[in-house]
Amino acid sequence: MRLHLHEPTALVGLWAGSRAIALAEGNRVYERRFGHVYLVCADGQSAEELLDVLRARLGNDLETERRVPRVELAKINRLRLGRLYGWDRS
Repeated sequence: MRLHLHEPTALVGLWAGSRAIALAEGNRVYERRFGHVYLVCADGQSAEELLDVLRARLGNDLETERRVPRVELAKINRLRLGRLYGWDRS
């Protein structure tokens, strides 16, 4: 998972302890399994929810996991455009 400091995330304070280790290891496993970086829209999700999403996605087949990152990227882009243009998020 690549994080950007300007992104709204639920990851504040996450990078200490077992969650950070679990996310880092999960990311390595994901990249080995699918051949590309793990992408998720983290907005509004807790650290535990993010770990659950990662673990669930590791169980996806290759075809499913080709589609899921596109959906996640669309969510991220909507959030970014919403911030840029002041759109309501609801």
